[in-house]
Amino acid sequence: MVVIRAVYDFNPPVEPMTTPIRKTAALFCAATLIVTLCHAQENPPAPEGRPASTNAPGQQFPRIKDDLSATFRFNAPDAQKVEVDVGGKTYRMTKDDKGAWMVTTPPLVPGFHYYSIVIGGAKVCDPASETFYGMGREASGIEVPSAGEDFYEPKNGPHGEVRERPYFSKTTQAWRRIFVYTPPGYDADREARYPVLYLQH
Repeated sequence: MVVIRAVYDFNPPVEPMTTPIRKTAALFCAATLIVTLCHAQENPPAPEGRPASTNAPGQQFPRIKDDLSATFRFNAPDAQKVEVDVGGKTYRMTKDDKGAWMVTTPPLVPGFHYYSIVIGGAKVCDPASETFYGMGREASGIEVPSAGEDFYEPKNGPHGEVRERPYFSKTTQAWRRIFVYTPPGYDADREARYPVLYLQH
């Protein structure tokens, strides 16, 4: 409507719109309104919480809320019953009108938890999560952050390296591997001396 008004404001008077043109303009406005409403429905407000750091790239679920409860989502339109097993506790999921199953757990203990989606008694991995080997099989996992403990998170700053070196052991008379961590700037000054911590397991 704004465009049509602008045309009338900046052009000489013209004949009034004929009925077909009026119908076309009305249909255009109606189509614009429908597209706007559909776009609003396709982009609902973001769910509570934030994606877990253990999610597969680009996946929004599971999500962890501020109280450390977790919301799981799984698409299975034809399933009759879906549950999520988190650390040995099972939570029944509810299906929405689009076939997506969801549940929010009580607050979880900070740390790493294996979990599985349970469909018809079968425990399967969640494709929205990275896969980890635990419990004697592959499973999904969720990392629940601990407040104030972010030292494991990657940060933008100087980083050292972990280097792998093969060496021949006179004790075992065999080749072995050693992993050595060197701090940032190690190669810049080869004369610098550093304390050494040996870990053997």
